Amino acid sequence: MVHIHNNLRSMFSKLGKPVALLGLSLAMLSGCALTPQAQAQLQTDLGVTVNSIRGNKGKLCLKIFSSAQGFPNGDVGAVKRQCTKITGNSMSFNFPNLKSGSYAVAVYHDANGNNKFDRDTAGIPLEGYGFSQNPNVTNKAPSFGDSVLLLAGSGLQTQIRMRYP
Repeated sequence: MVHIHNNLRSMFSKLGKPVALLGLSLAMLSGCALTPQAQAQLQTDLGVTVNSIRGNKGKLCLKIFSSAQGFPNGDVGAVKRQCTKITGNSMSFNFPNLKSGSYAVAVYHDANGNNKFDRDTAGIPLEGYGFSQNPNVTNKAPSFGDSVLLLAGSGLQTQIRMRYP
């Protein structure tokens, strides 16, 4: 036991005071809780502008996901949802007080007002749609990773271009 203690003492004496101070600082910080002000700084806003909306009929529906679970078509996993009557070919939305982190946005144009994204029997969209990062969409919906936004600090503004069948 004395031999191990001497080896540790020798190692720390070679590393010097900066390493010892760093270790002490980390130990002290690990026991600290975040103040309410620090917690508030971890929350931020996401602004979304949706462009290329065709027609004023129906609603524009947005879902914000914080993980791949449910993205893009499911309701499970969506941390925010909003449907709004279409007022023009471009509309802006603000989602305040989101925790800093990774998010992806899915949008659809609910032209017939049935509160769902309509597809044919083969799964081909019958209504307009869009995703954050505007990924190329071919035979299938994009992944969460293709659409991810990193939200931190003073917030983020993003634009989504609608696509129609």
